[in-house]
Amino acid sequence: MVLNVNKDSDYVYNLCMNVSELNQMLEAAITERVRNMVRAISSRKIQCIRGDEHAQTMVQHLRQVMSNKGINIKSVIITQVKLP
Repeated sequence: MVLNVNKDSDYVYNLCMNVSELNQMLEAAITERVRNMVRAISSRKIQCIRGDEHAQTMVQHLRQVMSNKGINIKSVIITQVKLP
């Protein structure tokens, strides 16, 4: 994931004081989006979520979730898919 931070955002300043909170928010947003993506894809095609097409939907979701927090998601690459 590539992102940048709006230096004028008060929220970002507070997050910088507690980076673990930022990590938790990003992890929750990513987990939510991955669950939604997996539900929409058959198990035979799950390996195909790597790459650009599904990454773009992830970027759109993360931008929506994080934009009001002064964080702009630039890009995401899904590099690995592991099934239990």
